[in-house]
Amino acid sequence: WIAIGEGDNLARIERVELRYDQPAILHLDRDMTWTEGMPVSLPWAGEAPDLGAYEFGAEHPARFIARAEPTYPAPGETVRFSIDPLGKTVTSVRWDFRDGTYSTDLEPERAWDETGDHAVVARAEFDNGERSVETVFVGVEEPLPPDAPLVAGDFEEETRETEWGYQFKFYRGHQTGFANVEREDGEGRCKHIFYEERKRNRTAGQVAPGVWELDRYPTISFEYRIPEGVPVALVVMPFPAEDMPSGWILAATEEHRSGGFAEVPMVELIDDGQWHEAEVDLRAIREHTPEVTHLYRAQFYCDWTEDEGQEFWFDNFYILPE
Repeated sequence: WIAIGEGDNLARIERVELRYDQPAILHLDRDMTWTEGMPVSLPWAGEAPDLGAYEFGAEHPARFIARAEPTYPAPGETVRFSIDPLGKTVTSVRWDFRDGTYSTDLEPERAWDETGDHAVVARAEFDNGERSVETVFVGVEEPLPPDAPLVAGDFEEETRETEWGYQFKFYRGHQTGFANVEREDGEGRCKHIFYEERKRNRTAGQVAPGVWELDRYPTISFEYRIPEGVPVALVVMPFPAEDMPSGWILAATEEHRSGGFAEVPMVELIDDGQWHEAEVDLRAIREHTPEVTHLYRAQFYCDWTEDEGQEFWFDNFYILPE
């Protein structure tokens, strides 16, 4: 969501059209008008866009916090709205649900039957004579089925925008070259990973899914094809913390390089130039680091120092529930 010109003149960005030598174009979900020079920012309250974070829980003569619980409801689930006045007394409030409906209740309730993102605007007046505006966002989502993967990367073009394209990172400077190619066995598309001279060629296919609970999503499965002698290792990394290793190697070829990562009981990756499947139980990490509960990132570690035909292919990469 962005605000154009005014803090409650809101629109949702549906797509960013990048253009190599010209400014990008934002495609919005509604028609908008504005005056040249008006700011484009995140939604804000007051006389100008917010500078950034502000102190939570403190008293303030004008500001307040609008809340929604839950913020990510299922269709039909009731959402309760409330206000934290930051030390003031609310004398009146008007909730604008941005669809032609309003409420003057201090804590109204609302439900949406269809999935989508909603911006709800609260305008409040206080006993000190001040008034202000805040916006709270609600994302109505279908609940995931219990067996849904945390990450699903089949690398097909039709799932790029909805499943894997926004999760996997192949473009960082320390990574290898990459291409989305047809599998030679006719089983759809896959990722071709290869040495590229202008890059550091250390890692490939990073994915950081957000809230990754080890006990809830303890399995990684993928298909791969690795030529003979090419060093490849699957590494899983934690959030940085004191006394926590930088990562653990959980699957690797015989010629793999450790890169300073901890080595735990590993699945052998076969480097014979043929397609294989691998399934890795991430709970093996606890034989080295018993206290780990959440994970940050998975990636392939290569550390290719020169071009000696270094390449491999992988496909159907999933992080799965128990």
